[in-house]
Amino acid sequence: MKKQIIAAVILSAAVCLTGCGADISITTGQQAGMSVSTAAVSETAAVTACTTETEAADSEAAAETAPAPIADMTAPAETASAPASAPAAAAEKPAVTVTDSVTKAAYQDPDTQLYFVYDCTLPYFECSDPDAATAENLSELNEQMRQIMIAPVREQEAGSRKEVDYAAADQAVTDSPFGNERISVNYQMTCQGNAGTVMIDTFWYGGGAHGGNTLSTFMIDNRNMKLIRHLDEISAAPDDFISFAAEYLLTNYADKYAGRDEWNADYLKQGMDGDAAWYFDNDTFFLVFPEYALGACYAEGRPCLEIPLADCLPHLSDYGRQLLQK
Repeated sequence: MKKQIIAAVILSAAVCLTGCGADISITTGQQAGMSVSTAAVSETAAVTACTTETEAADSEAAAETAPAPIADMTAPAETASAPASAPAAAAEKPAVTVTDSVTKAAYQDPDTQLYFVYDCTLPYFECSDPDAATAENLSELNEQMRQIMIAPVREQEAGSRKEVDYAAADQAVTDSPFGNERISVNYQMTCQGNAGTVMIDTFWYGGGAHGGNTLSTFMIDNRNMKLIRHLDEISAAPDDFISFAAEYLLTNYADKYAGRDEWNADYLKQGMDGDAAWYFDNDTFFLVFPEYALGACYAEGRPCLEIPLADCLPHLSDYGRQLLQK
């Protein structure tokens, strides 16, 4: 059951986060606490306008009552500090907001009386004054992210379990977790150049000493709010990029991992090809493997390998370089 539930959440490990025609950057998101709700799947999206510096004065009053967004996408420093003589069009670029959309559900197996409790906090993207194409991409992006993150709920709905009161089920799982199941899905956001990444962290617990964590990453092109799903969308020769990355990691992490059964080029290539989560941040490429991979114990967490962005650029397409460079 554990593998089925977690596998349902990780439908993709490489998608990219895109804005809407504006030069924007993404700040790291922080998850808001979730309060107990009712039985049925409850979905709400709190969207607040995030303005550029040039728009701040006009929206000051509204900001006092608007809920705080999880992550604000604002103009980069060089744009914000532009002289007053800068073209007026630069101040009219759309503002993008990323806020919480919360989903909760609880089910019980009629035969075993065991509970399944699900909590999900997912990103909801909004853009002020988008053009038609961007608006369509934005709508598709929000729906795709929602479907990916609520997949475990859909699995329970398709089974023989009955929906029950969330508060009661949540308390029952807390009081006696053994045999019951809890899944929590949260996210953080990071940015590299004109691309951002939604990092989805899924936690599963069904009894025992500790639960398990799974990381999925989804990239977006910040300029048009369009998802990027595969390496071949940012690399003209993805196989060459994968081979380069594997060789780089074998060389630079040999002191730490050499001698372990999984430490070989084929395993690293499989990770690059979807078995592990990868993303770009802070001028660095990160490849993050699941817990227990590469011979790591639970206390070590997820093995994370890094490559400087500068070393990756020759293996990217023109589009990939434009996307990731500032």
